[in-house]
Order: sequence, then C-alpha cells, then structure tokens
Amino acid sequence: MIKALSVLTLLFIGNLAIGQTFHLKSFDGSEKSINLFPVDEKGLLTITCAKDTVKINDFTGIDTGVVLNKNFLLVRYSIRGGSGMHVRRSLILSVRDNIICQSLHITSLFSEEFIDFRKQHKSSDLVDVSSLYKVDFSLKGNDMSNYLLNTMVHDEKKSKDAPQTNYNHDYDIILSFDTSRNVFYNKLEPISQYFTIFDPKTSSEIKQYIMGTFPMVKLGQYKYYYIKGEWYEKDDESGLSKYSYK
Repeated sequence: MIKALSVLTLLFIGNLAIGQTFHLKSFDGSEKSINLFPVDEKGLLTITCAKDTVKINDFTGIDTGVVLNKNFLLVRYSIRGGSGMHVRRSLILSVRDNIICQSLHITSLFSEEFIDFRKQHKSSDLVDVSSLYKVDFSLKGNDMSNYLLNTMVHDEKKSKDAPQTNYNHDYDIILSFDTSRNVFYNKLEPISQYFTIFDPKTSSEIKQYIMGTFPMVKLGQYKYYYIKGEWYEKDDESGLSKYSYK
C-alpha cells in the first residue's frame, strides 16, 4: 500500500518542527526518539538519537517533518543559497542499534531566477532565465523486506533569449531499499578514481582515492553516492560534496 505524504503519521509545516521529537521504530524492533535542534543564529541543525548525532551546516529552516510509516523520518530543510536561488534538501532518517542511518539525503528543490542587469526590462517581465528542479516522495511497503521509495522528479528551464535551450521534464523513479546499509538506491555502482571531496565539518577540500562498489542514486540532473555511512553529491567532473557530518 502506498504511503502518500498526505496520509502519513505526522506532518509539520514551516517552523513547527523546530525543537520537536519524533518517535520511530528502530530496525532492531525497539522504539526510538529522534530530536531536531535547529540553532538559527549559527546556521546549524543538530539531530540526535540515543548517543548518536548528525550535524548540518548552512541551515535556514525546517519546512516539513514527516514520519513515514513507522521506520523513517523525512525532514525537508532549507539552506542558504545565492541571490535569486532557493535550495531545499530532503533527509530520510532511520535507526538501527542506536545509530542514526541516513537512508537518503538529497537536494529536493532548486529554483533560480536570473536577471541580466545589463539589459533594459519591462517592470512586469524582469526574469531572463528561470529554472525549477524538485523531488517528491511516496513510500511503498510496510517493512524493510519490501520498502520501495517512489520519487517524482520535475525539472524545467525557461530562457527568454535562448528558447531553444528550454526544457520541461518529469520522471518517476523507483528506489530500492538496501537492508544491510538501510539506504534507498537506484543501483550499486563500482568506483575507482580520485575525487576532490568537500567536508562541511572543516569547510575544506581534500583529494582522496575511492575504490569499491557503493549505493548510487540518480534523480534527473543530480547524482549521489553512499560511502561509509554518508551521502555525497557528485558534480559533473570529479567532485563530491558531503551534506552532513558527525
């Protein structure tokens, strides 16, 4: 049975999830509490469960907190973007053996409006290029043996000066659930190369050789790898960006 967001156990809009505690069933069968502690003046979101902690920088607000079925917590949160940009990420959490599992951590909204100030504009038509990328979810299944995550991706671009570059795409992508790593994924992909990795904990980059086979998620223009307990967004070349840290 599909668990659509509109019929999920808990729904908090805007800042109602600030300082909230959510109750999940751990994959070991015990009841667990996940606590969200936004610290707005520092741009830090701290997530705790038992003695485990996950931290997220550049946080500006929680848009939604939703318990999916009984095992997952979906947190949609906004981060700082540039001028004319709005960026939101979605983090799906679960718990096993008192450890917070990031079952998925992606960019679920990116919108941008670009105005070329070198040109003269009508007051009613200022935007030269606009883009919108967004991802929505619905959960199928009722336990870890049959969970599937249906992802609905919308991706569009509109340009006044180059309409030939415009596009409007919609994708429905089913993500499977890896019961050993507790993550949703498209497929397992082998990696053997050097990456430049951005670490939000130190706000610095390191170059590292990564080799192995890892869960991968591809949602439209975005691609992610799950490596040693963390999600990384891959850029068009050889860069990886980690969204959170412990």
